[in-house]
Amino acid sequence: MIATTTETIDGYRINEYLGLVAISKDPRGFFTGVNVDKLIDMLKNEAIEKYDADAVIGIRFFQYEGNASGDIMVYGTAVKIEEEQ
Repeated sequence: MIATTTETIDGYRINEYLGLVAISKDPRGFFTGVNVDKLIDMLKNEAIEKYDADAVIGIRFFQYEGNASGDIMVYGTAVKIEEEQ
């Protein structure tokens, strides 16, 4: 599973845009700090479970004041891809 902040993936063609995937976490109890790799893994798992996606593109991070410490949201677009010939 490829995960990227870009809208394209070098060497791959996007065949289908499947939909938005997002997760939101309260950083206070999240492994004593924000672990970006863990958040990305959770987002990739969501894309696989929800859409059977091959990749997540356009990943963004957003912190909002949902509670005292502010939740962190990670979101992107799940896609089906194939290697270019």
